[in-house]
Amino acid sequence: QAFDERKDELQKKYKIHLDLDIKAVAHYGDMSGYFLGGFRKLYGEVVVEAHRLLKNSIQEHSYLLMTNEIMDAAHSNSYTEILIDASAGSGKLSESNGDLRTIDYTYIPYDKTLTLSA
Repeated sequence: QAFDERKDELQKKYKIHLDLDIKAVAHYGDMSGYFLGGFRKLYGEVVVEAHRLLKNSIQEHSYLLMTNEIMDAAHSNSYTEILIDASAGSGKLSESNGDLRTIDYTYIPYDKTLTLSA
């Protein structure tokens, strides 16, 4: 909601249209990191997979994508199940990315009317 509010504010202020959306990918696995020029860089197969998952077949503009790996690591906790159940249009898909393995995931489209309390 804060993203949409700020985007609307900038569009009005500068009289432009910003074709921007939020796409979040939650993935789980082993990775490594290093520091370069004051920034921490991550690398590993799981990082490549997460980047490739941004190029998926989901038609919605803003969404949360959670792979089966992160769902398993979270043991499909009740908050995750509530989020999926409350979201109209959520779905389960698989992506095959060339030389990488097929990755199964659940996605939840952003719904401005959905509010959850922790």
